[in-house]
Amino acid sequence: MISSWFAHSRNFRFGRDFAKAGAKVVVVPEAFLIEGFNSADATGYPNYQGATWEDYDEVVSAMLVLAARQGVGFVTQPKETLSSMLFTDPDFAIEGAFEKKDGGHKNEAFANLIARSALNELMRMA
Repeated sequence: MISSWFAHSRNFRFGRDFAKAGAKVVVVPEAFLIEGFNSADATGYPNYQGATWEDYDEVVSAMLVLAARQGVGFVTQPKETLSSMLFTDPDFAIEGAFEKKDGGHKNEAFANLIARSALNELMRMA
């Protein structure tokens, strides 16, 4: 499943190709939907219904190992941004997300956490 995601992820393939050319690359995958949005109705989002924190930890571990094998840094969504249902906490939704029916985009606080994580990963790789 994870290998298939990497094979179909355009941003991971770009990152892998740049890493092969000698660049230091950090890939940040798409974040989970905002809680309150139905993943089954969102194009391109898997249905996480029934997933557990153990499932999340297992998937993240596998992604980190596969990315490292490809020479790519990898940043996962910080656990503190997730709700108990493996969705992004609504505190990280963009303003008016529910009115706009936009469960995919996140706010500045979320972006800051991701940017900080990506920079830390890049520094770790140096």
